[in-house]
Amino acid sequence: MDATTEKINQIESVCATDVGRNINELAKVVAGNLFLAAESLINHLNPKVAIVTGFYIPQSDPPAPETDGIPGAVVLAKALDQLGIPVNLITDNRCSQALNYAVSLLGKHRQIRVVAVSNTSSRTDIKKLSKQWHQEQHQFTHIVYIERAGPSDSGSCLNMSGKNIDKWTAPLHELMTTNPSFVSIGIGDGGNEIGMGKIPFKIIRDNIINGSQVACVIPCDFLIVAGVSNWGANALLLAMAVMKPNWQKTILDIIESDVEYEILCQLTKKKLLVDGVTKRFEPTVDGFKSSYHHKIYHQMIQIAMPYKYSLTNI
Repeated sequence: MDATTEKINQIESVCATDVGRNINELAKVVAGNLFLAAESLINHLNPKVAIVTGFYIPQSDPPAPETDGIPGAVVLAKALDQLGIPVNLITDNRCSQALNYAVSLLGKHRQIRVVAVSNTSSRTDIKKLSKQWHQEQHQFTHIVYIERAGPSDSGSCLNMSGKNIDKWTAPLHELMTTNPSFVSIGIGDGGNEIGMGKIPFKIIRDNIINGSQVACVIPCDFLIVAGVSNWGANALLLAMAVMKPNWQKTILDIIESDVEYEILCQLTKKKLLVDGVTKRFEPTVDGFKSSYHHKIYHQMIQIAMPYKYSLTNI
């Protein structure tokens, strides 16, 4: 194993730190996928990326998307944009206000576009939209799903408690199934996210609470199993930085700017994002304060760039 592969595998291992969901066996199945996902982006001559995110929490008061997913997606989009890679951020209407506001916090950017579809869109509607994009200028090469619920074997999207959330979740997995030419990357932390169909059902059933109900059946080309999905977005960037040293400064500057935490603070203050575990409008993700997430990022940066890391807010 060469040094690049070893570093990325170590980043993948840190990214998959279990926060209590028992994801270790899931991560083992797809070990090495972080390398493959980063490699597919690095090696493409003209990548154009669609990032799909937004996990709505109807039980919060007021209802809002959760703090995991959107912040990581926006960080990934910002980095790709600064590296000259066109990005579309895609969500549904209930999550679009949060996503648009998060992007507005980035300041100047080259070509990040936010696309929102109706929550009442049918699978046929999404398929038509996907075909339309394919025929027009939106020739995506990669589609990245970050903390986005996907259908279980019942055909419905379920939260981790096994409750049906179809009413609040547009079937955006159809973007991928309609266009098999996309390289598809999934990032998730619980088994019910788009891409988790890459993992054998038995593994999710035997290791995840309510796994037999909630397991998403939609696979992807490359799956990143993370302790927290935001971590997976950062891990993908750092894996790319390891592979392409001339990208390291751009990626490190964005992660160290702590734009992710700024998004969390600003959007929870405005009640546009809510912690999906605590149901509180606080800048926490899955119940964990920023210090814990910074610790994980610190470890991943130290592996990727051992002589350059300094993440300050730890």
